[in-house]
Amino acid sequence: MAPLVTRIATSFPHVENIPDTSQKKVSFTGLPVRPDIQLAPYVISEDNKPFHLLVTGGSQGARVFGEVIPEAIRLLDSSLQKRLYVSQQCRSESLTVTQALYAQTKAHVELSPFLDKMGERYKRAHLVISRAGASSVVEVALVGRPAIFVPYPYAMDDHQFYNAQEAQKVGGGWMMREKDFTSNNLAILLSDLITSPWKLTQAAVNIRAIAIPDASLRLAHLVALSS
Repeated sequence: MAPLVTRIATSFPHVENIPDTSQKKVSFTGLPVRPDIQLAPYVISEDNKPFHLLVTGGSQGARVFGEVIPEAIRLLDSSLQKRLYVSQQCRSESLTVTQALYAQTKAHVELSPFLDKMGERYKRAHLVISRAGASSVVEVALVGRPAIFVPYPYAMDDHQFYNAQEAQKVGGGWMMREKDFTSNNLAILLSDLITSPWKLTQAAVNIRAIAIPDASLRLAHLVALSS
């Protein structure tokens, strides 16, 4: 489509496969998001305080998340399990199975096919586990929350890998390929992060480096120039 358009707005500063002949059309605007997604102070969770884990899988991620994450939590020390408050998006057809898996843990869990009030949920979260679609990465960066990104392996041109890489390069999150996203590997990482709150605090600061709070205005201005 690049040769057919007047302007090209991109969500990230580094975008692959735009033809050299169209590079002059490119403007990095960032991706507009809902107004309730805003920067919020990151409050650390340490000692025995509650730790809020937000899991947004989307329709393509909920199944593997619903299997791996509760099993990983089951492998954690019981003292860590008790601190966990998990809000997780889960497919309707997977709810019963995922609930049964979480029943084997000591975590406090909310499962739903649809999570509302995402702005509030992001602000409450100490850590996010998510796929790496552009909007997911941008929202997490804008609110300033550390995240574990699991790129959808069948996304066209593996674009979710590159999205997650943007956050990882600035030290704002951790990327796990789905082949490496096992309960054992995740349990090791979760245990390390929950017991090392300074790592999460630093990642929360770092991920803001890729946030574009005025993306809507940038895009509107670009459209105005093109009219």
